[in-house]
Amino acid sequence: METKRGAIWALEQGFKVFPLVEGGKVPAVDGWQEWAANSNADTVTEFASERPNCNWGVYCGASGITVIDVDNKGDKNGADTLTELQKQQGNLPPTTVVTTPSGGYHIYYKGEAPTSVDGLGSGLDTRGIGGYVVAPFSVINGKQYQFSLALEIPQIPAWVVGKLREAKKEKKNLEDGEMIKTVRGITFLPV
Repeated sequence: METKRGAIWALEQGFKVFPLVEGGKVPAVDGWQEWAANSNADTVTEFASERPNCNWGVYCGASGITVIDVDNKGDKNGADTLTELQKQQGNLPPTTVVTTPSGGYHIYYKGEAPTSVDGLGSGLDTRGIGGYVVAPFSVINGKQYQFSLALEIPQIPAWVVGKLREAKKEKKNLEDGEMIKTVRGITFLPV
């Protein structure tokens, strides 16, 4: 499976991308933020020619986007949390949605918001400033990230940003430069 298609799609949206290890969510390059900042079709194609099965990441904050990560695994049912949240706040506008191998999905919006863990509620993480998501067509445990919807990406609703600001007062959201995991001396926020 040609995983670079997700990186090319992301570049076409104006997003910054970087390679991840094959079958995983960990950056495949040291200095992934700089790699992403300089990414283009040529750098992606060159890297993919050497490692055709690597996964790809989308560097959210540098791309000017925020992705709502709906987790539906373990004791978390982010889909139910999102349904309840929308009853209170209003529906999210239609946008690009990518299903994840674990049964969740990534909801893409333009605009910057904090990266958080459960910042919108149980099972609702966000990846924005300082964070990244795994790009479509990447593969984890033999399962592919796939488009559920591929629509024009609108601005993130103000209520989402407001809710994240409220959550920040109650518990710590992660800011640019603050990461939750270190691997091989590189700190990152995988989704």
